[in-house]
Amino acid sequence: MTRILIVMLTLLLAACLQNNSSSSSADAPGGGDSAGDGDSGSSDDGDDGSSGEGPGDGTDQEPGDGSDGSGEDDVACGWTPPAEFTPAVSLGNTGNRDTYDIAAFNERTDLNTDLTGTWVLIHNTHTRQDSAGERTRRWQETLNKFIFVIRDSGSGPEVASCQTPAFVSPGDTASPFSLPLFNSGNTAGSASDPQFMLASNSRMTGITLEDFDYQNGNQQVRFVSQNTVAVKVSPAVTALGSHTLNMTYGPEIISAANEEIWCLQQQMALSTTQACASDPQPTQMTLQLKTVSSQGVASFQRWQEGQGRLSVQFYRDAAARQYAVLQEDPASALSATFGSRSFSLNSQLANGRTYSNSDISATSDYSVTVP
Repeated sequence: MTRILIVMLTLLLAACLQNNSSSSSADAPGGGDSAGDGDSGSSDDGDDGSSGEGPGDGTDQEPGDGSDGSGEDDVACGWTPPAEFTPAVSLGNTGNRDTYDIAAFNERTDLNTDLTGTWVLIHNTHTRQDSAGERTRRWQETLNKFIFVIRDSGSGPEVASCQTPAFVSPGDTASPFSLPLFNSGNTAGSASDPQFMLASNSRMTGITLEDFDYQNGNQQVRFVSQNTVAVKVSPAVTALGSHTLNMTYGPEIISAANEEIWCLQQQMALSTTQACASDPQPTQMTLQLKTVSSQGVASFQRWQEGQGRLSVQFYRDAAARQYAVLQEDPASALSATFGSRSFSLNSQLANGRTYSNSDISATSDYSVTVP
C-alpha cells in the first residue's frame, strides 16, 4: 500500500491541488482509482472503457511524431507508451475515449451575440517527460471534458472556475486569453495549461502548447499530440445542477448540502514510467469527476495500477481548507450514470482514512445531480 500511495499522490496532487498559500489546512487531497468489480451496494453503467483511435475534430495538433524521441539512445532504450487497458469500473463513461470527442456536441452557432451560455471544452494531451540524469521516461495521456457557464457580470463576461468557487473575467478576448479551468500551481502545470483564441462567440480554439523544460533542464516535456477546443452548447446561464458531500474527518464534520454546480470536469489519465532498456512499469489509470459550486470544490476519483486500487473523495471549501478521504479496494457504494451532459453519481467511502494520517478513520459520501 505504501508504494501505491506514493505513486498515486504524485499524480493526484497535481490534479486536485491548487497552489494556494492562503490555505490553513495541512491536509492535501489525493484521488482516484479504478476499483474492482463487485463494489458492495454499487452499480455502474457498464461502459467498458474500450478505446479505438483518439478523438478529434480536425483541430488535433501534433508537433512531430513524438513517439520515440530523436536519436540512437531512444532506440536502445526501447521506450514504450502506456498500454491500453479496460478499467475495472469505468465511473460512468469517464473511462471511455468517446467521452472526450468534441464532435459529440452540437455547437450553437446561432448564439453568437456574446459569450454567455453553457460551454463544453475538450482538452486532450499526450506527453513524454524525460529525466535527463536518470535516463527515465514518463508517458502521460490526459483526456479532459469541462462543462461550464459563462454569464454577464454587468461589466462583461465572467467564466465559472473549475479550480476555485468563483467566477473569473477572461479579460481581453481579442488577444490570447486564459480560462480558469486548469491547475497552474507549479511550473510544469502552468506550461501545460492552454490559452485560447476566440474563433466566434460560440467557439474557442486552443493555442498549440510548446515543448518545455524545467528544473534547470533536467525535466524535458515534449507534446506527442494535443487537441483543445470549446463550443457553446446552450444559452443557459443557470447552474448546471447540484452536489452534496458529507464527511467525518477525524473529529471534524464537513457538510455541503445541495450546492449549485457551475463547472464540472471529467478526466481520464493514463501514464507509465520506464527506465532506459527496462520494461515499462504497469500502466496507471485515474478516473475523476469534479464539481465546483459557489461554496467549494468536490471530486471523486478512482485510481488503478495493476491490482492496486484506491478510491478518494475530496473537498476544498471557500476558505481553502482541504480534506481527502482515501479507501483501499472498492468504494463502499458506487452508482454512476453519465451522459454527454447529464450526470448522476452516488458514492460512499465508509471505511476510509484521512490523507494526512492513515491512522485516523474517515467517511465520506458524495452525490452529483446534473439533469
